[in-house]
Amino acid sequence: MYSREDVYRFLGSTPRPVDSLEEAAERIGRWQARATPSRGLWAVLRIDHPGPPIGTVLLVPLPRTDGQATDVHEIGWHFHPDVWGHGFAAEAGTAVIDLARDTGLTEVRAVVFLDNQASVRVCERLGMSGRGLTREWYDASMLEFVQYPL
Repeated sequence: MYSREDVYRFLGSTPRPVDSLEEAAERIGRWQARATPSRGLWAVLRIDHPGPPIGTVLLVPLPRTDGQATDVHEIGWHFHPDVWGHGFAAEAGTAVIDLARDTGLTEVRAVVFLDNQASVRVCERLGMSGRGLTREWYDASMLEFVQYPL
């Protein structure tokens, strides 16, 4: 999934594909190193169709463009294009918002590239409020959404 341009073009400050199994393993290792029982990136599976993961969902601290750590937490979702438009991102986002609330967070944010209208719609479905354009995160112009209070 992360080697597909239609997916990776919306991820990170310098979107780029995962080009090999070794690179995929390295990326997973970096994600695991940041994980705690209630923060991290998780695979999303379909209950109704057993098989490989259809995407990922995340709840992680959001680093500022200048590299400074924050106590602001980001939610996000990455799904394989074969399952886009079926409500999985909103369902997974709801579960992550519930996890954030249950573990003591009072707000979460989502940052979305300007041309990622599908994720803008997911933020709206989740009841998140648009805060407008920002360059505060990922060194890129992005739309910022907030869910507060949880």
